[in-house]
Amino acid sequence: LVTADGQAKVLDFGVARLTASDLPATTLHTEAGQLLGTLQYMSPEQASGDPRAIDTRSDVYALGVVLYEMLSGVLPYDVSTSTLLQAARMIREREARPLGEFMVELRGDVETIVRKAIEKRAEMRYQSAGELAADLRRYLAHEPIAARAPSAVYYLRKFVRRHRALSLGAASVIAALLLGVVGTSIGLKRAMDARHLADQNAAESARHAAESEINEYIANVQAASASMRAGDLGTARARLDAAHPKHRGWEWNLARAQLDQSVRTLAPGGGHFCTGLALSRDEQHLAMTNGDSLAIFDAETGRHVRGRSRDGLCDSRFGAVAWSPDGSRLAVSLAYDRRVAILDSLSLEPVSSIDGLVNEVTGIEWSPDGSLVAVGAGFWTSADERDRTITLHDGEDGRLVRTIAGLPARASTLRWSPDGARLLAGTNRGVAIFDTESWQRVALTPEPTSSAQDAGAAWSGDGRWALTAHAGMVHIVDFARPTAPRHFAIAHSEPAHVAIVSGGDAFVATVAGGIAVVDVESGRIRRSLRGIDGNVFQFVASTRRAAAWTGASTGEVKEWDLNAVGDVLEVQAIDVATPTPDFQSVVHPCPILGENGKGPLSVRDGRTGDVVREFYAGEATEAGSTLTITPDGRYVIRTQAGPVLTAYDLLEGTTWTRRLGTGQDVGASVCTPDGSLVLHGVGPSVRCFEVPTLAPSAGWALAEGPIAPGVLAETLRMSPDGQLAACSASAGRVAIVRRDRPGVEFVEAMDGLTNSVAFSADGAWIAAGGTEGQVALVDVSQRRVAARLRPLATQVARMCFDRESRRLFVPQRDGTIRILGLFWLPGSQDPRLVEVSTLRAGPYWIEHTYLSADGTRLMAATAWPANRYFIWDTRGEGRIFEEQQARK
Repeated sequence: LVTADGQAKVLDFGVARLTASDLPATTLHTEAGQLLGTLQYMSPEQASGDPRAIDTRSDVYALGVVLYEMLSGVLPYDVSTSTLLQAARMIREREARPLGEFMVELRGDVETIVRKAIEKRAEMRYQSAGELAADLRRYLAHEPIAARAPSAVYYLRKFVRRHRALSLGAASVIAALLLGVVGTSIGLKRAMDARHLADQNAAESARHAAESEINEYIANVQAASASMRAGDLGTARARLDAAHPKHRGWEWNLARAQLDQSVRTLAPGGGHFCTGLALSRDEQHLAMTNGDSLAIFDAETGRHVRGRSRDGLCDSRFGAVAWSPDGSRLAVSLAYDRRVAILDSLSLEPVSSIDGLVNEVTGIEWSPDGSLVAVGAGFWTSADERDRTITLHDGEDGRLVRTIAGLPARASTLRWSPDGARLLAGTNRGVAIFDTESWQRVALTPEPTSSAQDAGAAWSGDGRWALTAHAGMVHIVDFARPTAPRHFAIAHSEPAHVAIVSGGDAFVATVAGGIAVVDVESGRIRRSLRGIDGNVFQFVASTRRAAAWTGASTGEVKEWDLNAVGDVLEVQAIDVATPTPDFQSVVHPCPILGENGKGPLSVRDGRTGDVVREFYAGEATEAGSTLTITPDGRYVIRTQAGPVLTAYDLLEGTTWTRRLGTGQDVGASVCTPDGSLVLHGVGPSVRCFEVPTLAPSAGWALAEGPIAPGVLAETLRMSPDGQLAACSASAGRVAIVRRDRPGVEFVEAMDGLTNSVAFSADGAWIAAGGTEGQVALVDVSQRRVAARLRPLATQVARMCFDRESRRLFVPQRDGTIRILGLFWLPGSQDPRLVEVSTLRAGPYWIEHTYLSADGTRLMAATAWPANRYFIWDTRGEGRIFEEQQARK
């Protein structure tokens, strides 16, 4: 070894003997337990004084100290100022400072080799100097050393140190691969992010497209309704056709049915406009001309009987047409030929003609006895006096008999009174009335004012008064006072043609898009029917039955039932009405006492409101009552104050009664879908009874006793499968109970109070309505609110769904029914509630809505200020009419 001052030392690492010139004896022998050696290089086992623990590993420790000193310049332990015992204890217990603290370069393998060499526990050191030397050689050769725990990273690092060129090449390849992988990963992530963003944008676009589609559908339906009200049926039809088929619901079917409320179409149109229309005196046949052809129809069935073209008769076109009183002949205008052909009504071949007329023929009418034919001819803008005359011709040979002057303009509408004493002549400047004895003009109504349309005119059945329509006004001329006619306007209508209906208390007028039945005394429109495209050019009505026919500018000829409902059937009732499931009958209680002091139950015809049967049973109370009807329509369960239940058999007339109490509570009842049980609820309690005997039943687990505090059992409704019931509850909740077990589940539906619930037809939803106009949709399977609608105008009464569970009918106390649609947007499991249309029932509080079993009709029952019921029908009035005719 070399000392700090440069002297070389030769040491025997054994401790059996040492030589020093300054010792008093040349040779010394060690003794057991004697501490010999240099303290700074002693191993811990030497410092402990146990000779048995000393072996070659102590020499390895000393070598490690020397290596530590060579590398750091200091000994591991500074014992220069310590006593022997302190030094020994320091060597045994204290850890040496890591070499890395002296030089960063010594960290790693060098530090590890030295630390292993000077381990305090001998078994943890190198077991010989040879192992130490071998580890040092491995370090110098850049090989993994034995002192370090094996790891892949460590071995890799050593490999790289030994094989730099190969490692650099491999590293370059790996780096390139890594860069490729990183680049690919980044690109893949960017692509995935872009795809995710694209999916999000596509989903958002799909939602926006779906919302736009829904909004467009609603706009089309509402615009169609507005166009129908304005009489613009072409636009209404186009808007309905533009409504997306996927979203078409009950309101679309209703609008489509209201678009054409005629009974049937006799001539489809598409060609020339209808130029003439006439009903035979016996009302068996209808004659129609459209310019190119003449057609005869059976007036009862609408069947085409016979016809002919104008070939061989004229070179221009057919115009006005009229039947002879006996029905054997037809007078047909050959308009531009300035003549009239008299045809045999069976062969449609000419038998005579009226020739030499001054201008285009515009009107024809046979006298009641058939002896004369009145003819009007001329241009409507002409100032020529000859164009403002009527010519009378012999009914047999057509010769001219008389010319009548004094018209304000050319005559297009000619009407003889039933007794033949007077003749009406309608022009575009009013109606002139002539006495057929003197042929003097006895009346002109109104004052001569020009209009784009010719005046319509009709006689009462007894001929004592006449009805005319001109320039938007209706005029009634009573021949007791022919110079003081009574006139009035028809609201929202401009009548062009009129006819007195059978009975004489009403008349029918053509209005924009259809016809209206009007009360003679008040001028109030009783009902309106629509279905006419274009303008009405020809019009005729039956005097024996409620039927009329129109001919339009499109060429269409249609038949109308004047007793048809129109947009909505309105019937006055005595109390809140309830329909049978098929709507054939409507039942309502009556608070007025009948025979024997019993309260009657009235059964009315669902269409006309006529009472067809009355029952006198139950309690004679003035308090209100409620009704429920079994699904087969046979039994009615009436609930009165007490409560008292009464079951009525509408088929056999039998009744059953059960008193439940003596108070003033009424409550309400609901039948199970099979009609075998009825649940009666009042307050928080429900009781179950058999139908029709009203015997107590345990058919429902919730029966006998309160369901839960805050439950309003009188709002109870049943699921379609009969396994669930739901009702309103306090704090805006909906209570749901099961048939097979007691207990109740609550769903928080809204803020405020719920007062109405309804199950959808498929049982998947419960609609809840609130006292402040709120509507919530509850998912039955998950017992949670799936959708809500902003509050409506007034509180919600008894609601109902359509058969497809896509529409919800919400009655209001402002006389409207709001139709809500359930629409699903892409990616959403819950529907949106959207108001799609509104039905109006006038200024009444609507208490209940009902849908017929076939889903085609909706009924609203009102409670204040009057009891009425209204029925809307999606089937169309023509089909109703034909069904009734078939039944008759």
